Amino acid sequence: MAMKFQYDEQGDSFVYFVMAFLVLVLCPSSYFFWPRVEVDDSEKLGSKCACDNCEHKRSKIRAAKPNKKVQRALTKIVLIIGWTCVALMAYKVATAKKEIVEFRPYEILELEPGATVDEIKKQYRKLSRVWHPDRHGGNETRFILITKAEAALTDPIARENWEKYGNPDGPGVTEFGIALPVWLVEGNNSIWVLGLYGLVFMIILPTAVGMWWYRSIRYTSEAVLIDTTKLLRYYFHRSSTLNAKRILLILTGACEFDNTQNQEIITRPDDNIHIPTLMRSLGTVQEKIKERPFGAPYSVKTRALLLAHLDRIELPASYLREDLDYILKKCPMLINEMINSCALLMMWYYSRQITMMPSIDTVENIMKLSQMLVQGLNEHSSALLQIPNIDAEILRHFFVKKRNIKSIEQFLRFPDDERRKLLRNLTDKQYNDVMSVCNDMPHIEAIVELKVVDDEDQHMVTAGAITTVNVRLIRHNLGEWVQNAVGDEDKDQEADGAVQEAKSGTSKSAYRRNKKKTKGKKGQGGTKQKKIAAAVPNKDALATGDDAKKPKENGTVAKVDGDESGSGGEESGSGGGSDSEDDKENHAGDDEVKDQSADDEPPELERSSEDEEKEGKDTVAKGGSKGSGDDDDDDKAWDDDGDLDTSRDAIPDVKSKFSHPVHCPYFPEDKQEWWWVYLADKKNRKLVSAPLLVTNLVAEESVQLKFTAQAPGTYNYTVVVKSDSYLDMDTISNLKFEVREAKEVDLNHPQWDLEESDEEKADDHDDDYASETDSDSN
Repeated sequence: MAMKFQYDEQGDSFVYFVMAFLVLVLCPSSYFFWPRVEVDDSEKLGSKCACDNCEHKRSKIRAAKPNKKVQRALTKIVLIIGWTCVALMAYKVATAKKEIVEFRPYEILELEPGATVDEIKKQYRKLSRVWHPDRHGGNETRFILITKAEAALTDPIARENWEKYGNPDGPGVTEFGIALPVWLVEGNNSIWVLGLYGLVFMIILPTAVGMWWYRSIRYTSEAVLIDTTKLLRYYFHRSSTLNAKRILLILTGACEFDNTQNQEIITRPDDNIHIPTLMRSLGTVQEKIKERPFGAPYSVKTRALLLAHLDRIELPASYLREDLDYILKKCPMLINEMINSCALLMMWYYSRQITMMPSIDTVENIMKLSQMLVQGLNEHSSALLQIPNIDAEILRHFFVKKRNIKSIEQFLRFPDDERRKLLRNLTDKQYNDVMSVCNDMPHIEAIVELKVVDDEDQHMVTAGAITTVNVRLIRHNLGEWVQNAVGDEDKDQEADGAVQEAKSGTSKSAYRRNKKKTKGKKGQGGTKQKKIAAAVPNKDALATGDDAKKPKENGTVAKVDGDESGSGGEESGSGGGSDSEDDKENHAGDDEVKDQSADDEPPELERSSEDEEKEGKDTVAKGGSKGSGDDDDDDKAWDDDGDLDTSRDAIPDVKSKFSHPVHCPYFPEDKQEWWWVYLADKKNRKLVSAPLLVTNLVAEESVQLKFTAQAPGTYNYTVVVKSDSYLDMDTISNLKFEVREAKEVDLNHPQWDLEESDEEKADDHDDDYASETDSDSN
């Protein structure tokens, strides 16, 4: 059967094409772009601050964004018009008349079905005289139909074709319509069609692809200019230790602020007037530095604006505020690139490609600079200035001798009446803003566990083993955490006093005097928190059988001290090789409590603890394993491996950028809480693992830090959780473990034995190659 292709002359096929195209475009567009009712998630996670600075920031953000109502209305109108066009086209297609001409010879000859052959021939002669094209009034088309009808009814072959195919001429041609109008391919319009094709596919498309490629090759995957990345790596490699002032200088040299490499930067003639005025009010800006590119005008301007932001100085011109906002919006991306550059240099150092790596001080100063830029505070400012409505005048009352409040945590530990008295100059609305922001600030609890992945004994660390530190991050609101911590401390002190009184016979009056002393020191903080009651076994948990055994079965090599919050105290990190004095005191205190509570334990608990010691489950901080060959132990080890496999998937969703809103009235846009998690050797001032940025910590997240175990010995590392937005909100956990010698490979193991036949085949194969080589050489 022949086929015939023809263009759409009536426009029916073209309607099908356009309708199908519109449906393919409108379906996903309606799903993604149809305006929905927006829910303000910030009200769920934390109350909005109503201070003057926050209200001014929100008004600026609303003014900078397009009118959402107009945008939603336009989106609805466009989508409704599109679907209306689809409906009209569907109606046209459904009601279109389909011209299907059926060949009916009796009707053409004007005869009744069943007429005889003589009647058919007679009628044919009659109609031929009327419709013959040579006669007056004849019609050629009509005459051909009459001839075909007469043949279909009298000729046997024609009649068979008609009955079989519906046409006396036999099977017809299958027609296919092309959904393009005829005028598009007519000879008169061909030059315009070819010109349009050439314009789109030979000029516009290559130009667009070339422009996109030229722009993309200048940026990294993090949308940072490659020239900026090279600059950062150069300066961080040249000097291992950099302070915050030097890091700020390097930041201002980024190519993102240079108008020759970034077209969004506007060069303003008034900079020559206002920037020198601003520099005189700042003091030292290092404008005369000769080191490239820090002496360039764009770097000097950027540095002056950032220093004014950190000192919270009013800018002399309104347009400088716009320039500063643009610079601040770029800073988180550039600081993250700084951290990545330091991590890359660390990897090169451990792979012996370079001889020097950035120290932990440099990395922490970069992170501190991020906090300073978000909060608008310099490195010498108090973290209490993050609280709304608190200025330098009010801050003087925090540092008096009887209070000496240095952190937000200490501020929340004070009774409410004393806090209100301290802030008596604030109105009730302002005081409510202060307490709302302080209560919603974060406190991070880090639960650390160390394991060796894909090893026979995951509870023993050997030299050269790839070691994994699982860190489970739990976020608490600072206000709730302080309230619970104060209640727990009161209970611990009462329990400790009762035990001491029962053991040494201390009088109640002496105990009360000691309790008053401890209460007087409670609000000052700055020391490591230790819960002595945590060393006493939980009798209910031990009595539950299997549940009580799970922590022991999943026992880790690492000895993890309690979390240390950076708020209100110095970091007490310890290096590798020796225990700190604080650890020894804590161990001594724990041993005392265990000895004191041993007499009160029932015999069942004593027996269970003794049995566990005999079974060798107290491998914490020793790096050992049970080493038992029983089938039950193998099953438990297998179960542990299965649990470990599932924990590999516990990686934060890096695509999600939503966590909790940050209170940062001096930052030009809304900011979410992000956290850096890394492993450090505080003694040697080195990074052990690359910092991992967690961007989706809403309630709880788990991350994995990996490193290669060093030479045998005892190591004290520190797991640090550091905020990118808040000052003095860091969490530190000490991690102590022992590295043992790697096991020697047993060369006598059956897996190293080759079959004799295999060896012979290998020898024969080598001989063949050798003989061929010899023959070739000869």
